[in-house]
Amino acid sequence: MGVTAREMEERQRRTLQMAEQLVESTMAGRDASHDAAHAFRVRDLALSLAMEEGLHNNSLEIVEIAALLHDIGDYKYSKDLVEDTSIVENFLNEEGLEESKRHKILGIIKGMGFKNEVAQILCGDSSLEFGVVQDVDRLDAIGAIGEHINFSL
Repeated sequence: MGVTAREMEERQRRTLQMAEQLVESTMAGRDASHDAAHAFRVRDLALSLAMEEGLHNNSLEIVEIAALLHDIGDYKYSKDLVEDTSIVENFLNEEGLEESKRHKILGIIKGMGFKNEVAQILCGDSSLEFGVVQDVDRLDAIGAIGEHINFSL
């Protein structure tokens, strides 16, 4: 017997709740540029932008999860100063997300790093989902004054 739409919605809701808890627990004590509040702001604005861009259903779920989890393995907070997406990978596997969604979410997260961009490492993801999450993360990183400047240009 197939999964009903209601069961899918409940699974998505549970996954998002668990992702929020993971963000709060792993990002506690970080500086304000990469704390849980940053992840929640990025998620909220990314969803808004994604809807403006016409994304729906699976794409919105991918944007929301990637936006929430994008800084969990940030190299600046690992003991070896190396990017580590293992916590995110384990979470996505434990939550039972489809392989295609896991691959897309991890591709977004792995491609977002400023360090990767500076080193000219191509992420290979030019999707709208990637662009939305990356742009919103950058906007949040430059703060309210930077947002005002960007929107007034």
